[in-house]
Amino acid sequence: MASKPAENGPEADGSFPEISPALGAPAPEEGRARRQSEPPAHDVSALFYTLIGRPWSSLAIISPDDSPRAWRLVQKLQEAARANQYHSLKAVNILEMNLDRAESITHAIGKVSSLGQRKRYLIAIDSPLENPVAIRILSACDAVLLLLEKDRSRIPDAHRTVEMVGRGRLIGAVLGSS
Repeated sequence: MASKPAENGPEADGSFPEISPALGAPAPEEGRARRQSEPPAHDVSALFYTLIGRPWSSLAIISPDDSPRAWRLVQKLQEAARANQYHSLKAVNILEMNLDRAESITHAIGKVSSLGQRKRYLIAIDSPLENPVAIRILSACDAVLLLLEKDRSRIPDAHRTVEMVGRGRLIGAVLGSS
């Protein structure tokens, strides 16, 4: 698996930069302005409010069938946060990570959690079924949200993912359609 550029990793203070999906670089300002003008979908807003009502500082979102779908959901949730003037939510794309990168990100997640920072990180991460290195990062996250797809997700894969993540860390599951 190809690794993303080094700038996707944590900052010196343990925080994560905002990441654009295509390049792994900070999201362009013009994209932010365009996204802020469009209201988020009702279901995304409802999910956003449900998630921020729970205690976590790092929430991993995984899709056992299609990892890029996790990043798209993270982006939509961040848009909902911005539309609702909730600015302490940061999106992080760590799809296709390697072991070295996983170690530095795991360390940063632990540092953020121990410092009790007010920021919250939504993390798009590979399914551990596709990339076993993801287990390392998932073990450091406070919570995990499982993203399933109607007519595509296989129940045995979802069960295996839950077993790998741990039931106590699983905050819920979302069923989407194509």
